[in-house]
Amino acid sequence: MTEIDGVFRETGAIHIWHGRVRDRLPPSDLAVLADDGLGRARRAGGVRSAHYAGVRPAVRRVLGLRPSAVRFGRHARPRCTDPAHGRPRVERPATTLDFNLSRSGPYWLLAVTAGAKIGVGIERLDSAVGVAR
Repeated sequence: MTEIDGVFRETGAIHIWHGRVRDRLPPSDLAVLADDGLGRARRAGGVRSAHYAGVRPAVRRVLGLRPSAVRFGRHARPRCTDPAHGRPRVERPATTLDFNLSRSGPYWLLAVTAGAKIGVGIERLDSAVGVAR
C-alpha cells in the first residue's frame, strides 16, 4: 500500500483530473513512460500515437508512482477471455487505489479513489453533429 492510498481511504475522496495531450510527446513525458509504452510510442509515431501514449505520464504523475516502481494491468471483464480488455489497474505496488481513464482525441479525464470502483467518461463532440433538444 502506498502513502496516497491512506489519504484517499481516510477521506473517502474522489479526485478528478483532466488535461490535453500534446501532438508530440516532450522528452520529459518520454522519460516517464515504462519500456513497453515507450517502445509503442516510438514505433507507432504520429499524432494519434502521441495522444494515446501521452496520457500515461499524466496518470503516473497524478498517482505519484515512479515508472520503475509501477506496473499497470487490467481488471478482468465478465465473459471476456482477452486479458488486454478491461479497466486499467495498478498491479504493482500493492494499492487500494482504483482509477478510471477516458480519452477522446487529445483530451483525457481521470478519476481516482480508494477502496471502491470508479468510472468516468469523456467524449469530444464533433461540431458537425447536431444535439437533439
